[in-house]
Parts: sequence; structure tokens; C-alpha cells
Amino acid sequence: MLRQQRFTQLGGLQLDKDVRTVIAWFTARCGREVRDTFGRLSQFALLLNLDRPADVLDFWGVKVNGMVWQLTADELRKVLALRDDFKPEEIQRLALTT
Repeated sequence: MLRQQRFTQLGGLQLDKDVRTVIAWFTARCGREVRDTFGRLSQFALLLNLDRPADVLDFWGVKVNGMVWQLTADELRKVLALRDDFKPEEIQRLALTT
């Protein structure tokens, strides 16, 4: 469903906030850490919250908040393409090595 939406920077910020709220709710009720369960969704929200596409290079291939990066380079580009203000050329130019 999220992959069919378009996002502004403010929309990305709101999604990130909502995802954190959902994770906190499940963590409180399950009594254990559920962050890994929501890893892909968290990374999706992180990408939509970036200031510019090149900022992803600060995160790509490293652990994010203790999580291993779960999205592929292709999925990452598709998520970044959902931002209204990110140019397709900038996204394709990203040097994402695995």
C-alpha cells in the first residue's frame, strides 16, 4: 500500500513518526524488543525522511540503530522514487554497492 503513495518531505517525517509510535506500542505490549520485526518498514520510513537522495550513503551497508540493512539497492531506489521532490537522475546516480 505504501509503495502506491507519493510523499513530500513532511509526509516522510509523519510516516517516520507513525512507524516509531507503532513500534513503541508493540514493544510495550509484547514486553520485548520488536524493532527487528519492523526493520524493513523502519528503513522505508527512514528513506522517505531524508533531506536528499545522496544522504542514504551515510546509512547504506551499515547497521542502522542496531539493525542490519534489509532493503536491497533496487528496493531502496524504488522507495526514494516515491518522494515528490527527489529527481530520478539523482536516485539512479547513487553508487550503492553491496
